[in-house]
Amino acid sequence: MILAVLLPMMATAQYNNVLIDGICYNFSEDEAEVTSSKEFYSGDLVIPETVSYNGKTYPVTSIDEFALMGCRSLNSITIPNNMKSIASSYCASLTAVHIKSLEAWCKILFRGRSANPLSSAGHLYQDGQEITDLTIPESITTIGSFSFKGCTGLTSVTIPKSVMSVGLSAFEGCSSLTDVY
Repeated sequence: MILAVLLPMMATAQYNNVLIDGICYNFSEDEAEVTSSKEFYSGDLVIPETVSYNGKTYPVTSIDEFALMGCRSLNSITIPNNMKSIASSYCASLTAVHIKSLEAWCKILFRGRSANPLSSAGHLYQDGQEITDLTIPESITTIGSFSFKGCTGLTSVTIPKSVMSVGLSAFEGCSSLTDVY
């Protein structure tokens, strides 16, 4: 009887808190998620698009809500194109977020969450260039609360007609922002 109960659980095994190249992951059947590590992330963290474990390659598609919490020495994070979800907590030392694709970042940032977990970021970068003029894609309907809080590098933002709501303090602390279209 016990074997009958354990077999289905073994078929959908998840591997949790596996450290690979300095990044801690949880693995499901088809995806990998960045999680918190016993050693806090520091310096410039580059999240890969894929990671291999036990002979299988997984796309890295999310960042856990506690992954960056307490990382006092983390300066920047680079996020790959295939990222679907970032639910990471506030990270006070984070000063830059590097993105591979503005379209991908906007899909993450504006999913309708109540707050942007990376809102402490002072600057947004795409392909090594600081984003000062941001055009939000037509596919976005909601800008969550605190989405750009503290992004002092933004000077202009173009918001399409598809956006039906802008959350509380979405642009708070954007001291260089002079134009919103």
